[in-house]
Amino acid sequence: MDGASHLRILATIVVPVACSGVISLTILTTLAEWKELLWPIVVNRSIEKMTLGPGLAHLRGEYTADWNVLMAAGVLAALPMIVIFLIIPAC
Repeated sequence: MDGASHLRILATIVVPVACSGVISLTILTTLAEWKELLWPIVVNRSIEKMTLGPGLAHLRGEYTADWNVLMAAGVLAALPMIVIFLIIPAC
C-alpha cells in the first residue's frame, strides 16, 4: 500500500476487516431492542399504545390462553427480525 492515501487505506483495508463486526453488532443490538419487555411496560400504561412485546404478554389471559392467537402473534412478531437478518448482507 505504498503511496496510498489515508482514504484509500480506510476503504481497502479497514472497512472490509470491520464489516463483519459491524454487521454482528447491528443484528444483536436490533434484536436486543426488539425483545425489550420491561421498559415499555414501565413507561407506557395504556394498553392501546403498547409495543409488540408487552402486547404479546397481555394477550395471555389470567386463567386461560388462546394459544392459536398467541402463536400467530408470535410468528408475526418474529417476521421483522427474520427479514432484517436476511436483508443485511454478509461481507
